[in-house]
Amino acid sequence: MSEPLNATQYIGLAIPAFFFFMIIELILEKVKKKNNYRLADSMTNISTGIGSQIVNLFAKALLVVIFTFVYEHFALFHVPMKWYTGILLLLLFDFCFYWAHRLGHEVNFLWAAHIVHHQSEEFNLSVALRQPWISDLLTFFVFLPIPILGFSPEFFVIIASIDILYQFIIHTKYVYKFHPAIEFIFNTPSHHRVHHAVNKQYIDKNYAGVLIIWDRLFGTFTEEQEEPLFGITTQFKSWNPVWANVHYWVDLFNLSEKSKRRIDKIRVFFSPPGWQPKELGGYQPPKEIDKTNYTKFDTKVDDSLKIYVLSHYIILLIITGIFINFYKDFNSLLECIFPSIVIVFNTAVLGALTENKQWGKFMEYIRLLVTGVAGIFYCVAYDFRLNHFLIVAIAIALLISIVWYRYTSQKFELQGV
Repeated sequence: MSEPLNATQYIGLAIPAFFFFMIIELILEKVKKKNNYRLADSMTNISTGIGSQIVNLFAKALLVVIFTFVYEHFALFHVPMKWYTGILLLLLFDFCFYWAHRLGHEVNFLWAAHIVHHQSEEFNLSVALRQPWISDLLTFFVFLPIPILGFSPEFFVIIASIDILYQFIIHTKYVYKFHPAIEFIFNTPSHHRVHHAVNKQYIDKNYAGVLIIWDRLFGTFTEEQEEPLFGITTQFKSWNPVWANVHYWVDLFNLSEKSKRRIDKIRVFFSPPGWQPKELGGYQPPKEIDKTNYTKFDTKVDDSLKIYVLSHYIILLIITGIFINFYKDFNSLLECIFPSIVIVFNTAVLGALTENKQWGKFMEYIRLLVTGVAGIFYCVAYDFRLNHFLIVAIAIALLISIVWYRYTSQKFELQGV
């Protein structure tokens, strides 16, 4: 895959900026004495983002092959890469994004992927990083008119990255509303808060990427008035990023299995969320949230464990950054897949610790050993500079972590499943 086509790398370059703005938002939290960030929630948001970046290293390569094939064999024109054609492409991409996003809410198997982005009960910049892992693979067909109309895959990736990066900055409570002219044309934090809300009048509204005009044109626009409550109508009570990506699929397959007619077993996946066969009760509209009894999902974790988990999570972010920057230098696909699995495994176990899961207590030792051995293997296999020093450092860090975790875990008893 040629360098200009690496969409993951475009987003990856912006990640330091993401964290910079998140730090600014955290400072505002302290100054204004707000509580829009919770450690476990933010970690889960970022963990799903990590998984998305990892999966996209492989998924984007496949999509580039598809888009390149369509462009080379079916393009009606060849559109030059100019600033004015860039504006045209941005309008076209944003229009396609609106429909891909809308379908992601209106078709069950697409919602099963997209639901991940809506599970957080907070609304802050970390939520923008909470991205589904396979959504792009399921909705790519919506964007096929772009290469057919003659826009090259390179051009597509650049403009798509701009559109997606814009959407990061609208995940905040610290901007109320802009000038009415801006609010009329562009998707803003106010409009996007509506989209993430579970208030009855806000559900399935404001699908826009950059331009809110699409929602105004197609009847899905709603103004922010009542204070939004965030999340999904059936609370996602977990900090596990892997479960976040599969739980709705499990629900769909269970519903399909319970359906008696063969057509209904298939129809489950293509119907709107809430649909089920008549013998199982028929369509179930979204549950209305009882605001008087509503409480956010949370877990109580000892402060010493929080420090341990946060420290190792920072290490994981560094490892992930190194992998994303150097995976192209690996000798085989297997050598790319193995660390990908290790990284995702790390996010699941650290999530289990913050969730007080009993299985996390045992798996933490496995996580430490697997991660340490993987680090030593890659140091030896690729003969990194100072690799002997790194091997010793990894071994010492592994020993310290095991002792640290053993000491920490003895101070409390993990409860749960």
